[in-house]
Amino acid sequence: MSKTLTVELSDHLYDRLNLYLQTRGYSREEWVREAIEGWVAVLNRQRRSHPRIDHSSDIAPQCPCGGLIMPKIQAVDAEGNPVLWHDDQPVEYYLVNFDKEGVEEDPDSGSRELVQALASERPTDVFIFCHGWKTDIERAQVQYGKWLKAIAGRMEADWSQLDAARDGQFRPLFVGLVWPSLVGGDYDWEGELSDTSRSPAVGSDGSADSDEQQAIEKIIWQANRYSEQLNNVSRLKSEFPKSLPQEMRKLDRELNLLYGLKYEGVGAKPGDDREGFDYKTSYINRRKQLIKDGRTDEDSVRDALLEPLRVLSFWKMKKRACRVGESGGFQLLQQLQQAAPPARFHLMGHSFGCIVVSAMLTGHNGGGHLSRPVDSLVLLQGALSCYSYCGEIAFTRPKMPGYFYPIVKDSREGGQRLRFVGRPIPTYL
Repeated sequence: MSKTLTVELSDHLYDRLNLYLQTRGYSREEWVREAIEGWVAVLNRQRRSHPRIDHSSDIAPQCPCGGLIMPKIQAVDAEGNPVLWHDDQPVEYYLVNFDKEGVEEDPDSGSRELVQALASERPTDVFIFCHGWKTDIERAQVQYGKWLKAIAGRMEADWSQLDAARDGQFRPLFVGLVWPSLVGGDYDWEGELSDTSRSPAVGSDGSADSDEQQAIEKIIWQANRYSEQLNNVSRLKSEFPKSLPQEMRKLDRELNLLYGLKYEGVGAKPGDDREGFDYKTSYINRRKQLIKDGRTDEDSVRDALLEPLRVLSFWKMKKRACRVGESGGFQLLQQLQQAAPPARFHLMGHSFGCIVVSAMLTGHNGGGHLSRPVDSLVLLQGALSCYSYCGEIAFTRPKMPGYFYPIVKDSREGGQRLRFVGRPIPTYL
């Protein structure tokens, strides 16, 4: 059995989405591509005035948004070919890399380069997009290459309309956000626990990261050890643990406390909108599914034992997405709007990235205020509560709105978050 860590969320939700799309002749990537193309088509009809401003005497301000600006890079498609568009020019974009708190990786770098680009390129439209979970910087670049190919293809076809809607001067600028969304925290676990006789790390430097890392190591080591004890297939069929072992329960409870996740129910901030953490049921449900699929080998035992860790990781990443968006993401958007007053701003998120871009509009605990509303917001296959944008959640007592409802409310009242709210695309099955 491979002992490398493969903490993966159960794929049944993705399978349901794929089945739903396949019955309608779509793949998931085709669905995302067509949604992006539809978004660009809507932009053709946005004719908000775009005043020409002389930037010749401007001095680019420093942007203390907490993002590390990576060099401008060229988008490539899935085959590694450069993405080209208007007049066969390469499609390029900026990457802004946030840490888990939404602050910059290198305090000496800041976001000066991107703000300078706004002053020199004078874009009419700024597109900011964000990936979801289980993504590092390399995977983010692959994903952004696919998105930009779809965006560039549609823009190329509609370039004259986009020009006309912007007084003949359509100039887009693209920004991709990167945040640490890998399951299992910020640590590279690959091969770390290949030897089950190796005890987990002992001791801590007193930091929260160190404590969390040690707790995760203990859980995985214990799962490896327990599953290896049942390495005979005939024994596994009859002795697949019917309940989560006591030691595993204890370790899962400890990690839950270390993560600091709350139980505030539907309508609360993402990550805290849980009803509770039922580690016993999560294990039992996963065990039942594995047995139903005929999987009772050593890997399957380990798989089931790690199910509570997967659940905890899901909520942890959900909370992190909100933190990144409402801190560094919100500050970045503020600074870019100040650096390019005439430009339209468009936000797009996928999966947990929908939480990031939504939180960018609300700021810390929903109390932030932008200098002006953004022009469009696109949420693709959103991994957030289906009640997030509801005006009233009927079954809560007292009744309350979804956490991101102020975005919708403000847009309807001419507020300062979102200029236009279109019809939502249903993504929940």
